[in-house]
Amino acid sequence: LNLENIELILISDYNTSLYSGMCPGGVASQYKEPEFSVDLPACCDKLQWQFICKKIIEINPDTNTLISQDGTKIQYDILSIDIGSTNLGKTQYPGVTDYAISTRPLKLLMDKVNKSE
Repeated sequence: LNLENIELILISDYNTSLYSGMCPGGVASQYKEPEFSVDLPACCDKLQWQFICKKIIEINPDTNTLISQDGTKIQYDILSIDIGSTNLGKTQYPGVTDYAISTRPLKLLMDKVNKSE
């Protein structure tokens, strides 16, 4: 396989990705967030990939185009997607939004934990 003409691009709406196996320790203040964060731009730089920090809101498979929240269009030939996860039922059941803290996405959970310290 000749990799000379292949351009790899990582797109994420955050500059870091949290290692989920250490998040419980982060919530318990055993670790600081930088200790279980992967620096995505630095990782991509080392691998010679392009990093784009944008939130993708639409995929057009007919034109092989991603559209970001700010309207930027990004062309692709082959696309691999990891959409992460969210918690279901936050708005379906009374009291959940008032009394529960969502654990997904992890970055938002840690933002809430860090804000409460």
